[in-house]
Amino acid sequence: MNDNERQIKRQNDFCNITEWQEHGITGLGVNVWNCESSGSSHGQSTRKRILDVSPNANIINVSRGERGNVNSDNYETLVTYQKKQHTVEEFINKYKIKTITSSNHGDVLTDTQESHLLNDLKKKYNLTMFNISGNYSDQIANGSIPSDVAIYISACQFNRNGNIEFVNRFSQGEAIDFSFFMGYQYGTSFSCPMACGMANLLIERYGDLSQEEIYKYFKMCALDIEDIGRDIKTGWGIPVLPKWGKKYITMNIGEKHYFVNGEKKLIDVEPEQVKYRTFVPLRFISEELGFDVKWNEQAKTAIISKGEKTIIFTIDNNVLIMNGKKEYMDVSPYQRNYRSFTPIRYCEYLGIKIDWIETEKKIMILEQ
Repeated sequence: MNDNERQIKRQNDFCNITEWQEHGITGLGVNVWNCESSGSSHGQSTRKRILDVSPNANIINVSRGERGNVNSDNYETLVTYQKKQHTVEEFINKYKIKTITSSNHGDVLTDTQESHLLNDLKKKYNLTMFNISGNYSDQIANGSIPSDVAIYISACQFNRNGNIEFVNRFSQGEAIDFSFFMGYQYGTSFSCPMACGMANLLIERYGDLSQEEIYKYFKMCALDIEDIGRDIKTGWGIPVLPKWGKKYITMNIGEKHYFVNGEKKLIDVEPEQVKYRTFVPLRFISEELGFDVKWNEQAKTAIISKGEKTIIFTIDNNVLIMNGKKEYMDVSPYQRNYRSFTPIRYCEYLGIKIDWIETEKKIMILEQ
C-alpha cells in the first residue's frame, strides 16, 4: 500500500466507510453521472474519488455538450454520450441516473437556467445532486440558483499533526452544507465526489432515498469540526456513517409499514400527528431499538430499560423520569386502542437522532 492508498484508507476508516464496504455495501446498482469528460485527467481523478468510496457504483463520465436553440428562451444543454445526443432529461431517464456530482466551474449545475431545470428533474426522478460549494453563494443568495438544487460540499483533510482542518479558503459561504475529505489531491473537486460515493452507499443499503433524506441523514451523523452548528467553512460538519449494527428506521404518518435498514416491516398501529406534533407507538420504537418494556396498568406507566438506562413514561403526564431524574415534556403521552403513544421528539432519550421530511410525512430515526 503506497502513501496515497494509506491516506484514502485513513479517511474511509474515519468515516466508517471501510466497515460498510466490508459488509458488502459498495454502491452496487447505483448509476452516477459524473459531470465531466472521462478524457480529462480531472475527470478521471473525480471518477476515482467516487470509486474510493463506492467501488461498484456504475459511473458515467460525460460533460455537457453544445446548447441547442441558443437563440430561444427555452434553450437547454445537450449531452453527447456514446456518439448520441440527448437532452439532460433524456440522458437521466435513459441511463437511470440516481446521483449526480459536479466539480467543474460553469457546469450544468451552476448555470442559472439549467439549475432550475435540474431542480425540477430532481423531484421527478428522485435524484441526489452534489456540487462544489462556496463559489456560487452569491447566485444562491439572490435566488438565481435554487438553494436546494444540490448538496454543496467543502473540503477537509488531516494535517501533519493528525488533526482535521478545513483546507480551501476560496470555497466557503452560506451555501455550504457539509465537508468531505478530498483524498490525496487538493480542493473541493475531490471532496464533492466523495460525498456522492457515500450517498451511493446509503441508496444501496436503504433503498431509493430522496436528496432531502440523504441531506438529513448526513446532518444526523455529521461531526461538527468548526463553529458549533452550521458554519460557512464546513456546513454541518463531516458526515460519519454509523457503525454497521446501528439501525436506521423510517415511518410515515398514517401508514402501518415501516423500514429498518431498508427492510419493510409492519406494525398494528400507525404513527400520527396531533396538533402538529408527531406521536409514535412507544413499545414498537423501544423494542426495535433493543429496550425491554414493562407496563404497569395501575400506574399507567411504561418502564423502558437497557443496560444502565431506565426511562419511565406515564400516560397523560408530561413528566419523564430518566435514571431517577425528572424531565418535563411540553406534551404528554396518551393511549389509543390500548396502545401507548409518545411524542417522537422525546424518544431521543432512547439514544437516537430524529428528523422529519414534511413533504413525505416521513419520520427518520437513526440509532447512535
